[in-house]
Amino acid sequence: MILQVVDEKTGCESVFINKDLTSMSEIDTSIKYGTWKHSSLLSDLECEYAWVWSGGKTLEECCPENLKDQFEIMNQKLRAHMRSIKAARVCLDTNCFFDLIPENLMREYFLVKEEICKSVFRQAKPENYELLKNVHVMLEEVSNQELNLDPTSLYPLRHKTRVREFLSRLERVEKRVDLNVFGSRTGRLTTKKGTFPVLNLNKEYRSVLKPNNDVFVELDFNSAEIRTFLALLGKGDIKEDIHEWNVTHVAKGSLTREQMKEKFFAWLYNPESNDPDLERLYDRKDLKNKFWNGHLIKNPFGRVVQSDEKHCINYLIQSTTNDIVLENTFKIREMLKGKRSNIAFTLHDSVIVDFDKDDKHLLVPMMKMFEKTRLGIFKTNIKIGKDFGDMRDIKVA
Repeated sequence: MILQVVDEKTGCESVFINKDLTSMSEIDTSIKYGTWKHSSLLSDLECEYAWVWSGGKTLEECCPENLKDQFEIMNQKLRAHMRSIKAARVCLDTNCFFDLIPENLMREYFLVKEEICKSVFRQAKPENYELLKNVHVMLEEVSNQELNLDPTSLYPLRHKTRVREFLSRLERVEKRVDLNVFGSRTGRLTTKKGTFPVLNLNKEYRSVLKPNNDVFVELDFNSAEIRTFLALLGKGDIKEDIHEWNVTHVAKGSLTREQMKEKFFAWLYNPESNDPDLERLYDRKDLKNKFWNGHLIKNPFGRVVQSDEKHCINYLIQSTTNDIVLENTFKIREMLKGKRSNIAFTLHDSVIVDFDKDDKHLLVPMMKMFEKTRLGIFKTNIKIGKDFGDMRDIKVA
């Protein structure tokens, strides 16, 4: 059964179902529903999401040919009404959507949108749908959390032009993190324009970000992409620092750790490089033959990425690492249900938790859960800080 959220504001909670506008309080919570995207209004319902099912396409891209003209007309009418509402300076935050839009237009729009959802669900379910569905719900929750931004730590640096420019931008962005699970080829998250740019925030500005609880806790995979590479090769049993291990077993002690690290990365991500010592231990060709079919790679999570030969190893490692981080971040989210602590955001190979001191007994279980991945145990580092610019390593027994 298709259900669509019309308005989720307090006092306006409503959905469109069975060709009619219905109060959320009248919805049967025992039924599984289909909808376009997740909303906080649907948190107590079991739902499938057409947007995730489609791979992040727009409604227009998913619209069946026989409905395209009708849907375009509905969109034009709806946009015209929204422009009129804006011109009249009517506040959408304090008025219910269904009070502002003519009932017949709203009904026609949601009926067409329902057919689009049905059309998507008739297609084969993607192999990695369940993971992406969980991540989508989690990221929607993250986007609804207001950030605690305090720029006072940067005030002594306002004589610098770039600091003043950053502070000016900070005043204009929404105080939330809105991450897109379909924003890149390999599944790396991207930030929605106009929201807080946490993914590419300069380290010297991180101090503006404060926790809403007591501290930030960061769980960060140690050398994540290398460990993914080793695990894909069946060499996940190397637990120590991989660069130190390579100094001993590849370079036979002739290189420093930093020299070995540079040598390893230069070889790993350049398919044209040739290093007999590394290739004796790490068979890139085996990975290519196993996961690349000449046009695309399919990682262990079922994610499909179009790729040429030059990029296939890079895309395989990056997409697999990304999915490991997202899958394990969702596990942390499940552990924290009902707690004051919550997922603040993810950052590349780590997850940042807005942590409440009353949940301190969960610190070790969180680390153990995060490090236990689908491909084996990935060494995890923990940092704690009163703000995001002052994160310090801690040792956990």
